[in-house]
Amino acid sequence: MAMRRKQLVGGLGVQPAARPYRPTVQDYAVCYGLVATILVVGYVAMFMIWRSALLLVYALYFDAYVVRSLYMFTVVVGGGALFVAVLASEVYLREGIARREVRRRYSRIALPLVAFCVLGLGVRVVARALL
Repeated sequence: MAMRRKQLVGGLGVQPAARPYRPTVQDYAVCYGLVATILVVGYVAMFMIWRSALLLVYALYFDAYVVRSLYMFTVVVGGGALFVAVLASEVYLREGIARREVRRRYSRIALPLVAFCVLGLGVRVVARALL
């Protein structure tokens, strides 16, 4: 009868701990590439899609002077929010490298951002149809 023996560490009968994951340069390159795609999609969403959509919506309801003020306010606030979101996503993705969760974390950021783009396109189409 053969008995299986545990690998002994220091004579205590404890299994050795698994080695922690050590990120490589390629992991960081992929992470920062994904941050760059978030930056590009965010820029397109805010300054190409939503900018024109909001301008059309404002033109429906307000006169020219109010439209100009509201437009500048939303561009500044939206640009600031985009800047903060990209900074936060960089930290969020970088911390996901050690846990090997970069793909999951990227999808948590990118999918709502793409949905935001699609929503902006829809608002723009509806506002153009009403104008």
